[in-house]
Amino acid sequence: MSNFENIIDKINEEDKLKKELAEKELTDFVEDEPKKEPVSEFAMQLRPRLENILNTLVKHEVIEFEEEKRPLLIDDMTEAAERARNPKAILKAIMYALINSENVEEIYGSDSELLKYIQEAISL
Repeated sequence: MSNFENIIDKINEEDKLKKELAEKELTDFVEDEPKKEPVSEFAMQLRPRLENILNTLVKHEVIEFEEEKRPLLIDDMTEAAERARNPKAILKAIMYALINSENVEEIYGSDSELLKYIQEAISL
């Protein structure tokens, strides 16, 4: 085999390795399913209360959102409550989660009205 043929073989071999590496890198970025975080006991107990909060706010016409976004709103509020530093901070964390959520169309009440209805819903 000539020197020229050896060079061609090495180039072909390198091209083959580069192609295999590129295919592997592409498949490394594809996830089969989104990974879900385990739901804490606190979150499981909180979710029905968060449903009550949304129901109360809608009943009093303080908030507006698309019904199909309700689960996303519940997730937003759950995450905020779990990050709260203490029990007193949970109510405000929930309120600010609603205020800042992309899933809320409109809020018609003041912060104090929101907080009042959130407290009312939790005490049901």
